[in-house]
Amino acid sequence: MTILNFPGTSVSNTYANSSSNSTASALQTFLFEGQNVRITLDDKGDPWFVLSDVGRVLNLISPHKSIENLDEDEKGWSQTPTLGGLQKLRTISESGLYVLIIRSDKPEARRFRKWVTNEVLPSIRKTGSYSLHHKIPDFTKIPETYEELMFHHQYVVGACIKLQKENEVIKPKALFYDNYKDVKGNHPLRALGKLFDLPPNGLIKQLIEDGFLYRCGKSLMAKQTFVQKKWFETKLVIDYHGRPKTQTVVTPKGVLGLAERYGFMNNSDPNDDYLIN
Repeated sequence: MTILNFPGTSVSNTYANSSSNSTASALQTFLFEGQNVRITLDDKGDPWFVLSDVGRVLNLISPHKSIENLDEDEKGWSQTPTLGGLQKLRTISESGLYVLIIRSDKPEARRFRKWVTNEVLPSIRKTGSYSLHHKIPDFTKIPETYEELMFHHQYVVGACIKLQKENEVIKPKALFYDNYKDVKGNHPLRALGKLFDLPPNGLIKQLIEDGFLYRCGKSLMAKQTFVQKKWFETKLVIDYHGRPKTQTVVTPKGVLGLAERYGFMNNSDPNDDYLIN
């Protein structure tokens, strides 16, 4: 079985009036006796088949009329990039597919059913995805057919969508890292709460619960593990009464580590006046 995989090609529910059965995973193509059959997975991992492809395989005169009697939960929508932009595609569920196959008196119907049940569905349920036999277009050659051109186009669009989504995830981390990677000073524990836009006492309590800090009398001390990792430092300072005391501060490396740990990556200003040297 040959599978044409378009990585990252998003299938999203952008149609306000479309069916609730809108799939949201990569649309990929299987080949049945030389004909493309596109399939996508919904958020439960169930397969949905593009109706026009099924209709072509089963020689249906009017595929859209053939599904009029299907239950609503057997009909859905998908979306895929084409040369003319995003294309809305009618899809049918596995049970809806079987209804059309049973109704068909074409000799292809039996072979198609066996192909779906013996090859396609087992591979999907075994891997949870369409990652088998991944195929990449040969960009050193000019596409000679419309199918090859569409394959190149969908692959590139899918790759761009995938990169865009990845960039959305890493952008806050990159901004945060760029702001703080060169900061030389350390952060008092209470200033760290301000940095993360959290109540200082709440953040300190969380750091204690998670094993970063512990109380020693009236002082907050960092666990030795994180001191060795250079996330924290303990300094001897003079308080307002002229008495010496210990103070635990967070290093720039600790700021990055804790921001990653708690998901506090943001675009804060490294020149804020609560940094100390």
